Amino acid sequence: MELVHADTAVSLPPPSGGPTPPVTTHRLTPEGALGAPLDGLTALLTGQPDNALSFSGAPPQQSLFLCVQSYIREHLGDSELTPRSVARAHHISLRYLHRLFHQHGLTVAAWIRQQRLEGCWRDLTDAAMFAHPIQAIAGRWGFTDSAHFSRAFRAAYGLPPSHLRRRAKTVWEERVVGRGPGTVLPGH
Repeated sequence: MELVHADTAVSLPPPSGGPTPPVTTHRLTPEGALGAPLDGLTALLTGQPDNALSFSGAPPQQSLFLCVQSYIREHLGDSELTPRSVARAHHISLRYLHRLFHQHGLTVAAWIRQQRLEGCWRDLTDAAMFAHPIQAIAGRWGFTDSAHFSRAFRAAYGLPPSHLRRRAKTVWEERVVGRGPGTVLPGH
């Protein structure tokens, strides 16, 4: 596994066969794919400006899918984030939400879990987060049960979160700070 560092952070990419997908931002316009009348109604119901709801140029289903993904990313720390709460927030049926994700070869719950685990991976390998307990990081990403988090992390990445954290600290000490393994970091 290649270990890469930048400034004070050590980046250990998840071993999922490729880089962690970046959080995508989109240019939003009032002429979006959902259409002005629907945008206006949704804006009225949600209290958001008309131009904050549609993804320019995307087909309606794709626009909704991107909107849902964006919403999920923004709410990953909410332990109550579930497929049902996501569907409710977008005024669509749970069945339709599952169909949207199925068209991309995904399930809603698995995608939420993957995004949470990738967030935990990034934080566990970030030197700026070394002082934070592992359970606090897990909680920050919506995991409320430490045993469940540890099992899910190990199932996804093949090692427990504590081993990843230890490995990241060692790499940071050796490459960034120039100290050998076992050196106590500031604040520890």
